[in-house]
Amino acid sequence: MFKMDVVKRTIDAYEDLAEEYSKTRPGVDAIKDVLDFFIDNLKGKEILEIGCGPGRDAKYLSEHKHPL
Repeated sequence: MFKMDVVKRTIDAYEDLAEEYSKTRPGVDAIKDVLDFFIDNLKGKEILEIGCGPGRDAKYLSEHKHPL
């Protein structure tokens, strides 16, 4: 039961912070160079993106033909 409580609290915290987080990090401009470097040096064809927040990084990667 303890594990489920931790999971629920984590989900609730993300839900509470998601909108504000998204407002303060609206696009990939600040990290575009890092993402492009990652793409250029990617050895495989698929990316597992964990903890993507509002999804801006995942969106950028998927728009550049990299399946997530």
